Amino acid sequence: MGMTYLDNAATTFPKPKCVYKRLQWCLRNAAGNPGRSSHKAALAAAEEIYGAREALSELLGFCAPERIVFTQNATYALNMAIRSLRPRPIHAIYSDREHNSVIRPIEALCKEGCTHTVFKADGDILAAMEAAMRPETDLCILSLCSNVTGECFPLPILREFRRRYPAVRILLDGSQWLGHLPLSLDESLCDVLCAPGHKALFGIQGVGFAVFVKDGEYAPFVLGGSGSDSQSKDMPLLLPERLEAGTLATPAIATLGEGARFLLREGMTAVSERILHLSTKLYERIDAFSKLQPLSRHGIGTVSFAAEGIPSSAVTAFLDSRNICVRGGLHCAPLIHEAMHTLDGGAVRVSLSYLNTVWDLDRLYRALKEFKKIYY
Repeated sequence: MGMTYLDNAATTFPKPKCVYKRLQWCLRNAAGNPGRSSHKAALAAAEEIYGAREALSELLGFCAPERIVFTQNATYALNMAIRSLRPRPIHAIYSDREHNSVIRPIEALCKEGCTHTVFKADGDILAAMEAAMRPETDLCILSLCSNVTGECFPLPILREFRRRYPAVRILLDGSQWLGHLPLSLDESLCDVLCAPGHKALFGIQGVGFAVFVKDGEYAPFVLGGSGSDSQSKDMPLLLPERLEAGTLATPAIATLGEGARFLLREGMTAVSERILHLSTKLYERIDAFSKLQPLSRHGIGTVSFAAEGIPSSAVTAFLDSRNICVRGGLHCAPLIHEAMHTLDGGAVRVSLSYLNTVWDLDRLYRALKEFKKIYY
């Protein structure tokens, strides 16, 4: 029997057929170095990249495609955004739902004099955020959707926080939100939004991006060739060139652009409705087993559970033996596992794609029935 892939929070598989076709077309027809020459191959690559910026802008309801900076993944984008902010953060707050791609860069900044406070993203979230604030707080980092529980951060609370503290810069991690739920990006929401291309946006691995929503002074994260202003010893002043040093991954960016166009054609309302429907069906199947405890009952696209008395690695190994791909462990998000008391054994994460079916969930259910017979 073929593989059932339910590890889409890590990387989506399969991709829509149009993404594979675009990749092949790009490799054959847009193989030049974008922004470096004026010949046809280079111009085709540059057009492919700008087309991806335009598709993402349309998907995000954002009118400035030139402020979309491409990176190699979301981790790179988050590091770049944190390090590029000027002035450098003095005190940052972030939630206990954040990924190590936020936790570790902020910890590194603390060695340079920055401080931080972690707040709980449940209960009265706004009160928790305000309790974490200090007079010198100038940065707030939030994951829009947890990569462990699939719980979404309430946008009305985010906008209210923004209204109360307009001087605090907001950096959003959209890794698990974009491609599952609609988002209209504007200055009332954040200063910077970071995301990968290889998850629910259906690009291949090797591309991510940061959207610099607000105008500002940004320090280059990496310095090198930019294709413009070559006589200067500094990077160009304008985005995206200021933060895009070196040759971009044109084929990966092309697939991200095609993935965004695929979602636009499908319609984000239809996409989110399907993800919600599949999430509900997934909860129903897990709830059939008394020994499997979901970490949350409000996940969208991602549902994690702990198996009573059994480490997550044993569950994922069993499911892998049945050709079902899920992920166990701590998912690079230790703070939420600490809050959920699953640091020791981790949790099993089942994560969905728009291309998954109820049949995939039924196959998971049958495998879990086998697991129950053996272990319980």
